[in-house]
Amino acid sequence: MKNSIIVTRLQGESFVQFGKKIFITQLPFRYLNSIFEVDEYVQRKLDFRKRNLIRDFILKAVESDEFYFSPFVFSARRELVQVENGWEIPADKKLIVIDGQHRTQGMALAIQRLQTSLDNAILKGNKLEIQLYQQRLDKLNNYPITMQIYIDLNTQEERQLFTDINTERRELHGGLIVKYDKRDKYSELVREVSTELKNEMEIEETLSKLSRQSSALTTLVGMRRCLIAIFEGNLNVKEGEETYQSIPFDEIKPISLSFFRKWLEIFPVKSNNRTTYVSGFTVIQISLAYTVSELKKQKNISYLEAIELLNHLKKKCTWKHDDPIFNDYYSVKRKRLVDFSSSTAINKFSSSFIEIINKESR
Repeated sequence: MKNSIIVTRLQGESFVQFGKKIFITQLPFRYLNSIFEVDEYVQRKLDFRKRNLIRDFILKAVESDEFYFSPFVFSARRELVQVENGWEIPADKKLIVIDGQHRTQGMALAIQRLQTSLDNAILKGNKLEIQLYQQRLDKLNNYPITMQIYIDLNTQEERQLFTDINTERRELHGGLIVKYDKRDKYSELVREVSTELKNEMEIEETLSKLSRQSSALTTLVGMRRCLIAIFEGNLNVKEGEETYQSIPFDEIKPISLSFFRKWLEIFPVKSNNRTTYVSGFTVIQISLAYTVSELKKQKNISYLEAIELLNHLKKKCTWKHDDPIFNDYYSVKRKRLVDFSSSTAINKFSSSFIEIINKESR
């Protein structure tokens, strides 16, 4: 066999999961690319933006921290054969990736970037940089990838598995990242702030979205988006480096706490009742955050001064679904706001809030 024995022969354990035979093994990353391929009938096309975000995440993490990947999932299509000393993949066959395409490509790009940096350091003769980049390269090349390989799925079962994995991930992704991610500065800030506020308001710490029946006023995910709207004027789901502009670091947390505590002053009693009030909706909360950002910019005042101006809304806004402020998105038939989860809605609500504040503060 012409291929390396490490590429073609695997050591591990086989199990039965949900009635399907699977094989569990682990390989250093440097061997992974040579034994799998993508079947676009089963797998979605590569999302270059997602791949690049993973690359940037890895490059940042490898500087100082460990990082963790869940097992990569593959389908062998009966091409993984048990032999005397393990399991073997024929030289002309590949595993089909079910889950791990973007992580694999992101890792490969990170290694490519580090190799370029190493080559430049060698050209410059910078021994310190040579050692640094070589250590990071070795770390990524030898990073252990746990592989969960389904032995005998058909293509329809592969498609179903891909769908199930990604549907479940979307449900859990946002809340768990904010709760546990130690590399994202906004998530760290939200955790610190929510800890101080836990006796003042109920905050959902795991779910990304709240049902109308939930007793929580907000979520960690919603709070993170509010802080991004305040400090960056960004209404999208931000990924990547945080930007606190020129705010002194020791002022960031007090500003954040002041904003969330202001809700308790201007929102009605039982503001978490989403059937009656809109104050428990993330979009409304982000609109208030964006209002603070815009007031600071338009009036050239501090964040704390802008937050205080929100007091004017207490007299002029009922926070009920049928309040005139929310007319554009109010359904008379359904007696509540509909189709209002967009940047357009946030801009409209924020503009209405600012208009009220400007009239009341004259």
